[in-house]
Amino acid sequence: MNRIRKAKGFTLIELIVVIVIIGILAAIAAVAYNQFIGNANESAALSEASGKAKALQATAALANAVPDYTTATATKGDATATCTIKTAGEIGSGFTCAVA
Repeated sequence: MNRIRKAKGFTLIELIVVIVIIGILAAIAAVAYNQFIGNANESAALSEASGKAKALQATAALANAVPDYTTATATKGDATATCTIKTAGEIGSGFTCAVA
């Protein structure tokens, strides 16, 4: 009448291995997410700063004058974008932007 029961379930080692794998995947996902957020902040700051620079240029063009401000700056998160407007004496026209 003694029957040996078959064990059902997972061993402790199997569970620990699964938890370690999930932890590694979560760490990789966190790093990728932070890079994604950083790139998004840089793009948003650059877009906002260039919009401000275009507005300064348009205002100066309507007034037929040199803009009072020659830089436009925008910050999103850790990213700061600065656009420098070229004045009439400089070669070329428009503005240049950089993200720091």
